[in-house]
Amino acid sequence: MLERRVHQRTKRSYRIFWNHEEVRCAGVTLDICPGGIFVVTCMPLIERSRLDLEIWIGDSVRPLRCRGEVVWVNRGQIATFPPGFGLKLVELNGNAAEVLIRLCTGEDAPEFGPASV
Repeated sequence: MLERRVHQRTKRSYRIFWNHEEVRCAGVTLDICPGGIFVVTCMPLIERSRLDLEIWIGDSVRPLRCRGEVVWVNRGQIATFPPGFGLKLVELNGNAAEVLIRLCTGEDAPEFGPASV
Protein backbone atom coordinates (compact mmCIF):
# COMPACT_ATOMS: atom_id res chain seq x y z
CA MET A 1 0.00 0.00 0.00
CA LEU A 2 1.36 3.42 -0.98
CA GLU A 3 1.88 5.69 2.01
CA ARG A 4 -0.03 8.95 1.42
CA ARG A 5 0.24 10.52 4.85
CA VAL A 6 1.91 13.89 5.25
CA HIS A 7 2.19 13.66 9.06
CA GLN A 8 3.34 10.72 11.16
CA ARG A 9 0.55 9.21 13.26
CA THR A 10 0.94 8.94 17.02
CA LYS A 11 -0.84 6.32 19.14
CA ARG A 12 -3.36 8.21 21.26
CA SER A 13 -6.65 7.07 22.76
CA TYR A 14 -9.30 9.80 23.00
CA ARG A 15 -13.08 9.65 23.03
CA ILE A 16 -14.55 10.83 19.73
CA PHE A 17 -18.16 11.54 18.75
CA TRP A 18 -19.97 12.32 15.50
CA ASN A 19 -23.50 12.31 14.11
CA HIS A 20 -24.47 9.94 11.32
CA GLU A 21 -27.98 9.86 9.88
CA GLU A 22 -29.57 11.43 12.98
CA VAL A 23 -27.71 9.03 15.30
CA ARG A 24 -25.04 10.14 17.78
CA CYS A 25 -22.08 7.78 17.37
CA ALA A 26 -19.00 7.18 19.47
CA GLY A 27 -15.59 5.64 19.12
CA VAL A 28 -12.03 5.87 20.36
CA THR A 29 -9.02 7.12 18.45
CA LEU A 30 -6.30 4.56 17.77
CA ASP A 31 -3.84 7.03 16.30
CA ILE A 32 -3.96 10.69 15.45
CA CYS A 33 -2.07 13.46 13.66
CA PRO A 34 -2.89 16.92 12.27
CA GLY A 35 -3.84 15.30 8.96
CA GLY A 36 -5.94 12.35 10.06
CA ILE A 37 -7.27 9.90 12.61
CA PHE A 38 -8.10 6.21 12.82
CA VAL A 39 -11.32 5.68 14.80
CA VAL A 40 -12.05 2.32 16.44
CA THR A 41 -15.79 1.64 16.25
CA CYS A 42 -18.27 -0.97 15.08
CA MET A 43 -20.40 1.72 13.38
CA PRO A 44 -20.25 1.00 9.64
CA LEU A 45 -19.63 4.06 7.46
CA ILE A 46 -19.00 4.45 3.77
CA GLU A 47 -15.94 6.04 2.22
CA ARG A 48 -16.18 9.74 1.41
CA SER A 49 -18.68 10.35 4.24
CA ARG A 50 -18.11 13.80 5.78
CA LEU A 51 -18.34 13.98 9.57
CA ASP A 52 -18.35 16.79 12.12
CA LEU A 53 -16.18 15.47 14.93
CA GLU A 54 -15.83 16.12 18.65
CA ILE A 55 -12.56 14.83 20.11
CA TRP A 56 -12.38 14.84 23.90
CA ILE A 57 -8.74 15.29 24.94
CA GLY A 58 -8.03 14.12 28.49
CA ASP A 59 -10.08 15.99 31.08
CA SER A 60 -10.85 18.96 28.85
CA VAL A 61 -14.11 20.81 29.53
CA ARG A 62 -14.96 21.05 25.83
CA PRO A 63 -14.04 19.01 22.78
CA LEU A 64 -11.69 19.81 19.95
CA ARG A 65 -14.00 20.19 16.96
CA CYS A 66 -13.09 19.50 13.36
CA ARG A 67 -14.45 18.00 10.16
CA GLY A 68 -13.17 14.81 8.55
CA GLU A 69 -13.74 12.66 5.49
CA VAL A 70 -13.77 8.85 5.70
CA VAL A 71 -10.99 7.59 3.42
CA TRP A 72 -11.04 3.88 4.29
CA VAL A 73 -13.03 1.44 6.40
CA ASN A 74 -11.93 -1.81 8.07
CA ARG A 75 -14.90 -4.14 8.36
CA GLY A 76 -12.71 -7.07 9.31
CA GLN A 77 -10.80 -7.48 6.06
CA ILE A 78 -7.58 -6.66 7.95
CA ALA A 79 -7.66 -9.18 10.77
CA THR A 80 -4.71 -7.63 12.64
CA PHE A 81 -6.38 -4.20 12.78
CA PRO A 82 -9.47 -3.21 14.80
CA PRO A 83 -12.80 -2.44 13.12
CA GLY A 84 -13.23 1.22 12.33
CA PHE A 85 -12.29 3.84 9.78
CA GLY A 86 -9.54 6.21 8.75
CA LEU A 87 -10.34 9.90 8.43
CA LYS A 88 -8.59 12.68 6.57
CA LEU A 89 -9.09 15.92 8.48
CA VAL A 90 -10.42 18.46 6.00
CA GLU A 91 -11.30 21.39 8.27
CA LEU A 92 -9.55 22.38 11.46
CA ASN A 93 -10.89 25.43 13.26
CA GLY A 94 -9.19 27.82 15.62
CA ASN A 95 -5.92 26.38 16.84
CA ALA A 96 -6.93 22.72 16.32
CA ALA A 97 -3.91 22.00 14.09
CA GLU A 98 -1.56 23.40 16.75
CA VAL A 99 -3.28 21.32 19.44
CA LEU A 100 -2.89 18.14 17.36
CA ILE A 101 0.76 18.87 16.56
CA ARG A 102 1.54 19.38 20.24
CA LEU A 103 -0.33 16.23 21.27
CA CYS A 104 1.60 14.21 18.71
CA THR A 105 4.97 15.57 19.83
CA GLY A 106 4.27 15.08 23.54
CA GLU A 107 3.98 18.79 24.37
CA ASP A 108 1.19 20.22 26.49
CA ALA A 109 -1.70 21.27 24.28
CA PRO A 110 -2.88 24.88 24.40
CA GLU A 111 -6.52 25.74 25.03
CA PHE A 112 -8.79 24.99 22.09
CA GLY A 113 -9.97 27.65 19.68
CA PRO A 114 -13.59 28.48 18.79
CA ALA A 115 -16.10 25.83 19.80
CA SER A 116 -17.97 25.74 16.48
CA VAL A 117 -17.14 23.70 13.38
